[in-house]
Amino acid sequence: MKKNNFGSRLLDFGIKAVKFSQVFAMLIAFLVFGLMGCTPQTVQGEKAVTGMAKGGPPKMTGAPASGQGSASALTTKANSQGSDEKRRIGNELERAVTELRENVLTLKKRLDEEVAQNFALFKKDPPEYKIRPGDVIEIIYHMLYEENPAEYLLEVQDSIKIEFFSQPDLNRIVGVRSDGKLTLPLVGDVPAAGLSTTQLEQDLIKRYKKYLVDPIIAIYLERFNVKIDELKKAITTAPRGQSKIQPVRPDGRTSFPFIGDIKVAGLTVEETRRIINERYRAFVRNLEVTVVIERVVNPTIFVSGEVNGPGDLTITGPMYLSQVISRAKGLTPTADGKHVLVIRRVGVSKPAVFYADLDAVLIKGDISKDILLAEDDMVYVPRASRHRFFICGEVNVAGVYPIFPEEPLTLSQAISMAMGFRMTAALNSVMVLRRLEGQPPQAIQVDFKEVLSTGDMSKDILIQKNDVIFVPKTFITSVDEFIEQWFTRGIYSLFPAGSSLDFIIDLDTVRNLNKRTYAY
Repeated sequence: MKKNNFGSRLLDFGIKAVKFSQVFAMLIAFLVFGLMGCTPQTVQGEKAVTGMAKGGPPKMTGAPASGQGSASALTTKANSQGSDEKRRIGNELERAVTELRENVLTLKKRLDEEVAQNFALFKKDPPEYKIRPGDVIEIIYHMLYEENPAEYLLEVQDSIKIEFFSQPDLNRIVGVRSDGKLTLPLVGDVPAAGLSTTQLEQDLIKRYKKYLVDPIIAIYLERFNVKIDELKKAITTAPRGQSKIQPVRPDGRTSFPFIGDIKVAGLTVEETRRIINERYRAFVRNLEVTVVIERVVNPTIFVSGEVNGPGDLTITGPMYLSQVISRAKGLTPTADGKHVLVIRRVGVSKPAVFYADLDAVLIKGDISKDILLAEDDMVYVPRASRHRFFICGEVNVAGVYPIFPEEPLTLSQAISMAMGFRMTAALNSVMVLRRLEGQPPQAIQVDFKEVLSTGDMSKDILIQKNDVIFVPKTFITSVDEFIEQWFTRGIYSLFPAGSSLDFIIDLDTVRNLNKRTYAY
């Protein structure tokens, strides 16, 4: 009863204090308006005028003072200007809000389009494999001996036999030098590389007409396709026949006979084959190459975040997200499986980002949400920061614990996750503090002792995300700790150093105080 009387007196005192503050504020307002020469009605709104009653003309209390009409006109003008200014500010604010809303809608539309594009990208087949440094490729050379209707063009190191029907002493076998020319009597150096035998015959006839009458010249190929022969020698040294095994160096390049180094890292097998054939075509005719990947460096997928085994996972081919998470030893209890982030940089023009709903795959069995990953993909599993609750006070393991929306969690289950109560817990006063968006905070008191003794599960409330569970101490425990604090530590601060109360700091006395007992 004393406690209730004290509370009622405190409430009455608060109400009187509020009323006194209101009266005091009104007095201050009247004093300020009196010093300004106006009444509170002139500043409360645009329609309030001094001395004007509602719905009637202004009441005159006496003879109008000097300048009262001009003051009223100034007041009306000021109110009009203030109304115009408010209207202008309101219009500008409305215009700004409209513009902001349009910008937000435009941005949302753009983000939706990007998400749709990324979703379509990840639902497609994985990109074609691209050669990487460390891979080993095999180049298989094919000599094309089928009939070619195009005339053979002379090349460097080719040998030809030239016959003069009227002057056999000029007949000879000559070779095409490295400068593409050959040397003949009377005419000297003659360009030959890149010409057919017919074209070279016509050129020689024109040149020899200066020295011979109606010269008749015939040209025969003695030795040709020299580069192919040399290439055969270069590539048949390996036991695999006409092929060559080439590792891709760390700089992404590899070496080939005759054509030198070519950068193949980042290219597909077909792109590499086409580039090699184009380079060889400038040196050797009737040659076609095939590119085969002999050995690949095992590609990796990077997994981080809320998984039990984060790190680089070596894969042998494309894998689904669920398989990769399984290789990473599964999700942690605090993982947010609905918003798994996947970043892809290989095989796309620019890095693509996609959010995968792994919970839909693992919990609901919706395999359409299980995206296909490729090499060098990065998987990040975020922490489920929005799905947790807090428990503190007289429990054995206080802390932050996850809560899953699809699995309802009761208060008793939450206490069990914290390894139960301590001996000093006040079971009849467990508090659940809840803050919902758009609503005032709630404090729910649960008599958990009654739940345990009577089995009344109606009081075993459901825990929501971000709830704070506080288990207070029993009253006797609080008193005990107060006495412990007061008699063994806190009382020392009440007396100065060197006090004559020596018994307070006497260790024997303190030991005796520690041996006290209480009757419960």
